[in-house]
Amino acid sequence: MNNDGRRCLVLVDISNGYRMERHITEIEVGAIFNEVVHWVRTRDSYLDDDLRGKWTYADVYIVPADGSIDQKRYAMTIRNRRGKLEQL
Repeated sequence: MNNDGRRCLVLVDISNGYRMERHITEIEVGAIFNEVVHWVRTRDSYLDDDLRGKWTYADVYIVPADGSIDQKRYAMTIRNRRGKLEQL
């Protein structure tokens, strides 16, 4: 994570209710949620076969620039219904 505080980590738990995978990336603090949703969408091709194309939701968390993963903050839930993403 960048020490100047302009970047933070985004942690996403992608699940179908039975299996879950955790993905992480670093983003600019000023990034908009649409960019985060797009990044989550691109994760589908990296998921294990049990989740690829079958995940139903993704919980998105933000890790503060000076924090640890234990200090993650809930940001949003994205639902995947029949291939269409919805933000809750």
